[in-house]
Amino acid sequence: MAGPVAKNAIVQACLDGIENAQNSYNEMSGSWVCWGPEYFITTEIARSLATLEGTKYITLENGTYAALTDANATGRGKFHPDIRIEGRVDIVLWWANGTPRAVIEVKNNVRNKSNYESDIKRIQTILARKRDQSSLKFGVFAFYTDFRAEDLDKANEQLTQRLSTIKSNVDKLLGPGFTAAIEHNEVKAPVNGWAWAAVCVVISRS
Repeated sequence: MAGPVAKNAIVQACLDGIENAQNSYNEMSGSWVCWGPEYFITTEIARSLATLEGTKYITLENGTYAALTDANATGRGKFHPDIRIEGRVDIVLWWANGTPRAVIEVKNNVRNKSNYESDIKRIQTILARKRDQSSLKFGVFAFYTDFRAEDLDKANEQLTQRLSTIKSNVDKLLGPGFTAAIEHNEVKAPVNGWAWAAVCVVISRS
């Protein structure tokens, strides 16, 4: 009998989904996915997650309050405003027993702190809510990013610099009690002076 999907496989599926979105959008439109709707990336990530072997299921645009209720993470007291309790989570990954395991927020074309600050805070406050009893174990901020680069070496240098800045900012946003790890796909050779990457910031309680 298949067991739960490994965490690293989930992260890789998110990266693969972003890459699939880039390739598919380029094939159908002749342009990169940065010019397309963010929801296209979300859908491709969900499709990629669905192909994983193991016990799980996936919902899109799940109500935040409903997800926290199912995770046994509502309880008493006011909800932190960063949770955006009346909103929706891009993707919720569920345990086979019908409780949420992870929340995934998706963003297209991340270039600076203003593009990710609210999503990082949201994931952090969702995981902090009733942390001792919640079924939620981690969150993922999955995003597409692009940058100017003349060649592959410069592309890797640019990505390293950008991710170093993001990691520093995320660590400050999270504060104590949480850890963040960054994973990314292999950068492809630049096209017309531009390169792109699929990236995941994986947030867990420490």
